[in-house]
Amino acid sequence: AHTLRIFGMVGGMPGVDPLLGNVFSEAARSEKRAKNPALAGTLRRFGKEGAKLFYTGALAQEIVRAARAQGGILTPRDLADYKVVAREPLRASRLGYEWATAPLPSAGGYTMMNSLALLERWLPTPAHWKGSERYHALIESWKGAYLDRQGYFGDPDHVKVPLAALNAE
Repeated sequence: AHTLRIFGMVGGMPGVDPLLGNVFSEAARSEKRAKNPALAGTLRRFGKEGAKLFYTGALAQEIVRAARAQGGILTPRDLADYKVVAREPLRASRLGYEWATAPLPSAGGYTMMNSLALLERWLPTPAHWKGSERYHALIESWKGAYLDRQGYFGDPDHVKVPLAALNAE
């Protein structure tokens, strides 16, 4: 529910994406719990079979097949050889909420946190969340973060990422 309210604050809903739309659109309109039976089934399988389902099992095959259908080059060996690295999440207080998200090598967490920092500065109260101003602010908040993401980001185990210099604050 909090995520859906945040989407509403900045004027966007994930309904334009077919996958997210199926999960969130009806729940957002009705304020009911979002349901995703396909994900629930996958999580049940994961609970029974453990990590091997993802790295070498049937789900690994489904992931490779889906990636290749989109022109990707992922192989079963890529998943089988992967080693998990535990990292501390990125954390921040923004727009009245506590946020925790994925750290590098995922660039999405950094991009989201920078966007939220700028939105909090530019749209400090709900009165600012109306009209075209919110759309403009949302788009502008993505520009620098996405340019940084494209130009500087990678796996910190293999490249130096200048996060301190890139931080929106």
